[in-house]
Amino acid sequence: MSGRRKKKSPSAMHVVKATPAMQPSATGAQPSVAPFIARLSRYARKPIAWLIALVVAVAATQVSQFLTHLAESHLLPAELADKFAAGEPISVAVSLDPGSSYDPTYWVSNGTDQADLEKTFMELSFVSRRQREIDIVNIAVISVRCQMPLSGTLNLFQHQGGVEAKLRLDLDLDDPHPVLRYPAGSEHAGEDFFNGPHAMRLVLNPRTSDIGYLQEVDIAAVAKRQYCRWQLRVDYAYATKPGSLQLPQAFATTGPAGP
Repeated sequence: MSGRRKKKSPSAMHVVKATPAMQPSATGAQPSVAPFIARLSRYARKPIAWLIALVVAVAATQVSQFLTHLAESHLLPAELADKFAAGEPISVAVSLDPGSSYDPTYWVSNGTDQADLEKTFMELSFVSRRQREIDIVNIAVISVRCQMPLSGTLNLFQHQGGVEAKLRLDLDLDDPHPVLRYPAGSEHAGEDFFNGPHAMRLVLNPRTSDIGYLQEVDIAAVAKRQYCRWQLRVDYAYATKPGSLQLPQAFATTGPAGP
């Protein structure tokens, strides 16, 4: 009938224009964060917000310190003492008068330089500054400078005597790469002491006087063909960490001048 209202089709849809807040984002339909940022900005301007942030920061620091203290409380007293100790773990005293067991030494002086003739004897005395073991892994010869033998006035240096050290090592300064070696007459005479098939490490432990723990080392350095100035560096390992200590002394040894 012409007067009857036409019924709408079931497929008809009510369309509403989307407002900016309802527009889907490029990555998907996500609500806008602008209102949240605005609220956060207003909250940050309030003094109470800064007070809460300060309390949280202090609490975090206290918790961190407590956990550190808890971990350290499981360390032994010696480990705690070493943890907070300052300075080098070891010190080394050098003496050119190691004992009466060696022959007298001659040295040459020409007014400006002086050097031991052919042989330089010395004793290294190690002192530990820690409560745990320290390994001496090498005593290296460094800053070696050699030239023609020194000539001049010959002098006598008589040893004053003393206690013989527990270990003696030999050093040939005429070698292009001088290293400390087992001494003549020993089982491994001439072999590198700190490297090679029979390498050794030296243990420094202040808590015992057992002979197995190193305190002193004697070194006999020899130069027969030239005049050499040289220094030593002690390489060590403490608590699995490597370290080194260069000795400030400069030693001088010369071969005899002339034919």
